[in-house]
Amino acid sequence: MRAIQSYREKPNKFILINRSYLVVLDQAVYQDNGGWCRILHTLTTYLLLSTYCWMLCEAVFLIMILVKTVLEEEMLLRRLSLMGWGAPILIMIPYVTYRLEYEDTDCWMQRGDSDTFLYIPVLIIILLNSITLGMVV
Repeated sequence: MRAIQSYREKPNKFILINRSYLVVLDQAVYQDNGGWCRILHTLTTYLLLSTYCWMLCEAVFLIMILVKTVLEEEMLLRRLSLMGWGAPILIMIPYVTYRLEYEDTDCWMQRGDSDTFLYIPVLIIILLNSITLGMVV
């Protein structure tokens, strides 16, 4: 389990802390809606989604360890790594496209219809995590 943790832990905390200081505390940045601000929002949203995806990867890894007696761990870790970092990109593409087209104001900090592009995949991932928990227990 430690092998999976090393792939996902490092970048998330630093970026989230910086986002709150740069954007929320400075109203001029918030209202200016600069490109870097939207990139920062996109990056932190991607990292948040990657956290959910990595939870699912850890659940799959746990099931594979419990179910399979012979496990090619290196190949499994590569696939889970692709899923943990790649799936959030696939979720972010329609989200960013919709935001650019219809909700391109206030540094993308306001809630809107685009959040549906995030809520549905996250709920599916949480549901899958619950199912895998039921399989383990």
